[in-house]
Amino acid sequence: MDAKVRWDLILKERFDELLLRRQYAEIHTLLETDTEIIDQINDLAIARIMLSVCEQERAAGQCTLFEKVNNLDEIVCRYTVLMFYLRRLEFDIMDDSLDAFNQFLIVNQVSRQELFAVMYCGNIDKERVLQIIKDKMINGEILV
Repeated sequence: MDAKVRWDLILKERFDELLLRRQYAEIHTLLETDTEIIDQINDLAIARIMLSVCEQERAAGQCTLFEKVNNLDEIVCRYTVLMFYLRRLEFDIMDDSLDAFNQFLIVNQVSRQELFAVMYCGNIDKERVLQIIKDKMINGEILV
């Protein structure tokens, strides 16, 4: 195992330990210290993006994303699934998946902040997807 892989594993394990102990200030420090290294580790880069989501949720008096998950893998999984659904919306191939999307949003307590952060981080037509989401929220088809 080379030094970079070990360093990646150490940082990911440290993140999981801090999350398990609910030491959110320390997570913030970990992710904001030496961002050049953090941004090279995809999973931690995603977690760093989600820091702003947590700050917005906290400011709104909501349960934060970091309080809803148990480890880094869950954060990455949520991000990946949300991006998958957003791409399906973008290309109008949601078919019968809208119910599954809503179920995912409800079960995982996905906030609007999280949904929009993932949308804005992805390589998708943001204006198109935002309009689709707004329309579906107004029509009661998407519950966030």
